[in-house]
Amino acid sequence: MNKKNILSFLVSNKGSIGNVETTGDIYFSKENLITAIKDAENELRFCDEYFDNVKDDRLLEYAIYKGKAAKSRYEYLINIAKEKGVQHSEYINDKKTYGA
Repeated sequence: MNKKNILSFLVSNKGSIGNVETTGDIYFSKENLITAIKDAENELRFCDEYFDNVKDDRLLEYAIYKGKAAKSRYEYLINIAKEKGVQHSEYINDKKTYGA
């Protein structure tokens, strides 16, 4: 899988990109971008909970790296949303919002 396909998969709901427009090297539709941001927020919540509940020291490093990766993905998607002019209210969840 090449870089373009991997990134498209990461920002789409199930790897399908449907009707898209080009932003730089990757393809996005507004709807897929909003969905990807909400998914990234949920992933961050999961990572926080996983980190808080990990019992085995051997999994602690995994929890840290997974959280960092999730935060990087979220920040990347937020930057793309800003570039495309997607309003904050269109992708914000009711619960805790993660920022840079």
